[in-house]
Amino acid sequence: MALHPVDVISDAITATRRYRPRGAFEWLWVIFVTVFAGSPMLGLPTGGQGSGGTQQLSPEARAQLQEALPAGIAEVLLALAIAFATLWALVLILGAVLEFPFLRWLRTGETAIRDEIREHWRQALGLAAFRLVIGSLSFLLLGGLVVSQAGTDGTVFDYLMALNDTAVIVGLLGFPTSLVLAFTTGFVVPTMLLEDSGVIGGWRRFWRSLVDAPKQFAAYTVAALVIGTVGGILVFLATLLVTLPALIVGGVLAFLVSLVLSSTAAVAVVATISGIATTAALLAALAIFQVFARFYALLVLGAVDDDLDFIPERRRELRSGEDATTGEDGPDSQFSA
Repeated sequence: MALHPVDVISDAITATRRYRPRGAFEWLWVIFVTVFAGSPMLGLPTGGQGSGGTQQLSPEARAQLQEALPAGIAEVLLALAIAFATLWALVLILGAVLEFPFLRWLRTGETAIRDEIREHWRQALGLAAFRLVIGSLSFLLLGGLVVSQAGTDGTVFDYLMALNDTAVIVGLLGFPTSLVLAFTTGFVVPTMLLEDSGVIGGWRRFWRSLVDAPKQFAAYTVAALVIGTVGGILVFLATLLVTLPALIVGGVLAFLVSLVLSSTAAVAVVATISGIATTAALLAALAIFQVFARFYALLVLGAVDDDLDFIPERRRELRSGEDATTGEDGPDSQFSA
């Protein structure tokens, strides 16, 4: 039995190259959407490095560290937590809303945000609520572990030390929620569009495919871990390759500026040029990687279940070697359904 997640990798690369953004406007559009939309890829769970802080510290060291905390730190941390939660909810809503225009672009190449929002805003809000609930499970788990270790009457210092001690555990136990969110992004959202359903209905329909082909989706999970890790490295290297020449150019310009103006102005020139180049390279690399990741997930889904093929025209073009963006035949694809 063929493993579709392995078979379609080359076709996802071909689709990314063939249907990549063209023109400045389309690049900016895709970058904006991919910054907020979810990803069907996974990362290796680490959770940081716990050090067993409360157990290893002597009473004297604990007292010194606790005294070093500024007054009113509890109120500041609470305000930061509320601000973070609010910002996170807003980003989730925006990301859910942009899922539907992004999928339309992957399917047809059309950049139509307003039409998709107008048509799918109810589905988007349901998707955002689902992601909020699933994502909150990790935070609830973290809070429960921290309170169980530090107690309900612990100090801010006790909670911070407990947070450090439980980070690794939360990172490992948070992997299932990351998997659910990745499957939701890669498989359930296109199913919602095909079935014209909400997120629960989408999961219910996708679940039949998952149960029928567990080996395929287990292989996808492994592939998503590997691709997500390797993709992160490639994005970093691509950014670095752009940043280094920018630093050289900025250094030359800074030298010329320093001959006329101050050294502060020269530093500002280097910082501005390298900052713009690094940001642009990072966003572009992340965008093209997300385009690949989405095509990959859609190709896997359609290969496993023909009824959930969200990009049949793209699939046909990949099989025939036809490039719809140019009207010419491209190189033959090795797509396996």
